[in-house]
Amino acid sequence: PGATRPLYADFLTEAGLPEPAKVFRESGAKWSELATLAKTSHDYPAMADIVDECLNLERHAVALLSQPRESARV
Repeated sequence: PGATRPLYADFLTEAGLPEPAKVFRESGAKWSELATLAKTSHDYPAMADIVDECLNLERHAVALLSQPRESARV
């Protein structure tokens, strides 16, 4: 479920990256929505729209991951 995005989000949360984790959870929900729609419909344009939403969410998450992190101070 969620195209493994929730699992990756859990990892990011444990790694102290809550913002990208949140976006990957949203993406996972969209992938699950796509799977549900694909089981019950042949509305390919709607499916393509969901894939576009997933792509946009994941690009945003990657951008968040690409930002420099503040290093931990000892």
